[in-house]
Amino acid sequence: MFFDQYGNVLVSAAAGTPVAVADHVRAYSMAGQGFVYSTGQLQSPAGNVNLGLSVFNPATSGKSILLYSIKIFYSGYTMFYLSPTSADPALGTSANAANTLFASTKTSIASASYTNTSLTPPATNTLLEGMQSAGNYTIADLLTNNAVYILPKGSASGLLLFFNSPAGNTWIAAMKGIEF
Repeated sequence: MFFDQYGNVLVSAAAGTPVAVADHVRAYSMAGQGFVYSTGQLQSPAGNVNLGLSVFNPATSGKSILLYSIKIFYSGYTMFYLSPTSADPALGTSANAANTLFASTKTSIASASYTNTSLTPPATNTLLEGMQSAGNYTIADLLTNNAVYILPKGSASGLLLFFNSPAGNTWIAAMKGIEF
């Protein structure tokens, strides 16, 4: 085994297999190809409703999207879920898709949307993963250990983050990715 200067195990990929590392994410971001897809700060409406954020890559975009961060701030107790989508859920409100290189004029190819009213959750057998929030102004990070999701070019694909909320909770959801 070989280790880098930080003690991380160095792994060699098989021929033709790309290796995604933090340096690639930084390089794409510095080239104006990094984006944050965000809801901004919201208040949950009255009643128990399912809320969420979606990032969707249309089949005609010509690019892939690598999502490397999915975070949500929530002021109460809840469970968060991730589910893949093969059709744009078009949740009703366009999410803010900000380029991480503030001087860049490049815009996102993603269809990013959110809802603060209600959505119909996907079937439970399609859930990829979930996380529980302890409440009391929790920040939940749904991608740990450098996990990523890839929405490939040429294939309509997306990721939906959703949760059930009682009235009056403050929330912000954000996904970070690179488009290449």
